[in-house]
Amino acid sequence: GLSNAKSNAGFIFNGNEASFNAQLRTSEKDEAELKGIFKFGKTRFIDFNTNAENINLENLSKIISSISKILNINSPLAGVNAQGLLNANFNIKSDFKKLKSRGRAEIINASAESELIPFPVSNINAQISFENNQINLEKASADINKTPVILEGKINSSLDADLKLYSDNIDLKNASSAFKAETFMPFNIKKGSLDFVSKINGNLGSELKTDSYILIKNLAVQEKKTNIPLNAYQVHLTIKTKNNKYEGDAQLRRFSTEYKGHPVKARDLYFKFDEKN
Repeated sequence: GLSNAKSNAGFIFNGNEASFNAQLRTSEKDEAELKGIFKFGKTRFIDFNTNAENINLENLSKIISSISKILNINSPLAGVNAQGLLNANFNIKSDFKKLKSRGRAEIINASAESELIPFPVSNINAQISFENNQINLEKASADINKTPVILEGKINSSLDADLKLYSDNIDLKNASSAFKAETFMPFNIKKGSLDFVSKINGNLGSELKTDSYILIKNLAVQEKKTNIPLNAYQVHLTIKTKNNKYEGDAQLRRFSTEYKGHPVKARDLYFKFDEKN
């Protein structure tokens, strides 16, 4: 176990099973209580409880990051600078076939920064219900690189998911500047905006599938090596994923480029693609 004057945490590791019991003091008045049992391997199981009111996320993330370093655990929370408030009082039990849950959680005016996050994430707000053995995202939104992104939907007691993630008017040039240059490979993005909606369905314990529709407006990019421009008034993309495979089709409207200094134009271009081609 680990302890200091304000916080205590105990951990037990036994083969494919791990358990913990922690009382994390995030201020003089506020404490987050966390308890959990996790089983791995062929017989998976989770039993997680939390009771936390008006928890300062900055202090909580620092405590969890410190514990992860002491235990030599590569936690995604390590190095995260979080702000905002957390209210959480819920229990989740699952054998990855059925879900039992109760309680609620709320994230208020939160933000997060990390070396692993290439762009600022702010204005994080979420209302999550765990009542009636299902997880209901009543309201979950965040500004990612100053663009609102919304997640809504639910996961029922059989772990069947019905979720939707969507956003409008993402500035592609602004978004691309947040990534390393090689991310967008051969192109520099000059301008363009993106709308998308992704529907996530299927079972969390076995198979998930997504159906995504993307609309790119007023796209202008330039091939890095040759400086050849590629432009399209609109790009319509539909992408389906299932079992780690994907397929989709694309339509480019009012497409234009250059070939050996001569303009090349097409009213519409269509093509299909998958993980092989």
